[in-house]
Amino acid sequence: MALLGWGCIVCILAAAGTIAEAVQVMVGSPVVHGILRRSVLLSISLDSTPLKSMQWSVKKEDSQKLRILKAENKTQPEIISTFLHRVELLKNGSILLRNLNFSDQGVYIVTVTDWDGREETGTITLTVSAPLSKPLITVSVRNTSQSMLLTLSCEVTEGTQPSYWWLKDGKPLPQDGRHFVSEPNSSLEVRNVTERDCVTYTCVSRNRLGSREAQRDITANDTTACLPAWALTQAQALSIAAAALCVAGLCVILYCTKKHYQEIWQWIRGVQEERGLEEINRRGIGIRRDYQLDTLEENLYNEEADAQDGVVVSVGAVLPYIYMDFLPAGICRGGTAEERVYSTIEDTAAQAEGSHTHTEQSHSNSGSCSSRTF
Repeated sequence: MALLGWGCIVCILAAAGTIAEAVQVMVGSPVVHGILRRSVLLSISLDSTPLKSMQWSVKKEDSQKLRILKAENKTQPEIISTFLHRVELLKNGSILLRNLNFSDQGVYIVTVTDWDGREETGTITLTVSAPLSKPLITVSVRNTSQSMLLTLSCEVTEGTQPSYWWLKDGKPLPQDGRHFVSEPNSSLEVRNVTERDCVTYTCVSRNRLGSREAQRDITANDTTACLPAWALTQAQALSIAAAALCVAGLCVILYCTKKHYQEIWQWIRGVQEERGLEEINRRGIGIRRDYQLDTLEENLYNEEADAQDGVVVSVGAVLPYIYMDFLPAGICRGGTAEERVYSTIEDTAAQAEGSHTHTEQSHSNSGSCSSRTF
C-alpha cells in the first residue's frame, strides 16, 4: 500500500510537470529576409495554454533591446510611436511589419507569460534587402611599358549585397594568365590586349532577391587593338581624305578650264581690248565705230579726187556734176548763173572757179539744160 501511495504521488507530480512544460513558442523561420519598402510577416505559433501577456521587442546591432508592443489579458496592444501604424499583432501572436526600411534589420524577440508566471521566448532574425538595378559597365584602356591594358568595371546603383562574375563572349573567362578580376569581382583586367579580345563581355550581378546582367562590346572606338591590319588610323584617314579633296578640286578646275577655254580666252581678249580702248580714249584719239559707213564715204571721196587730177576736195566741196533734166526749159535760157544752177552748194575750190565759170558760159550760149558741169 505504501508503494502504491508513493506511486500515485509520483504520477501526479509527473502530470503536473507535463502541464507546466506545455507553454511553448514555436517560430515559423529563425531567419526572414524582407524586401525594402514591402511588408514582412514574423510568424509564431502557440499552444492552447491561456496567456497572461505577450511582448515583442527588437535588438539591433550595437543597441539595447527595444520594446515594440505589449498586450495583457487579450487587450489592445500598446505600440510605441516608432512602429505605430506599421506593426499589426495577429490573433496567433505573429506580427506584420509594413513598409520595411534598412533600419528595421535586427533580432526580433517574442516573450509570452502564462498565468503561473512562466515565460517562453522565441527569436527571429530579420534582414532587409533591395532589388538590384541593371549593372553599368565602364571601359578604360591605357598603355603600359610592356603592353596594352583593358579594364572593365561593373557597378549597380541600387540593391544590397551584390556579387559579380564575368563572361567573355558568353563563356567563362579563360585561364590564360591574361584575365584578372578584383576581390569583389566587380572589375576585370585584360592584359596584352589583341584583336581576339574585341568581343562581348557580360557582367552578372546577383543578390538573394535575384540577378541582373549587362553586356558591353569592345570595338575600335575603345582601343586600336581592335582595328584590322588593313585599317587606317584616324590621322591617316584624315590625311588621305584631304589629299583626295585637293586632287578632286584640281581635276574640276582643269575640266572647267578645258570646257570653257574659248569663253575664257575671249573674255581675256575682251578685257585687253577694253583696256586698250580706254588708253586710246585717254590720249584723245577717236575711233570710228561704223566701219561700213566710213568705208563708203572714203571710197566716194577718193574716186572724185582721182577724177580731178589730184585736186583735193574737202568735205564741203561742190559736186562736179549736177543733173537738171527735171527743170523746165525756160529756166535754162535766162537768168544769172546762180539762178540757172539751182544749187546752194558753195564753191570753195578757188583754183577750180575759173574752169567752172567757163564751162557754164559755153553751155548757156547753146541753151542746153540736160546737164551742167562745174
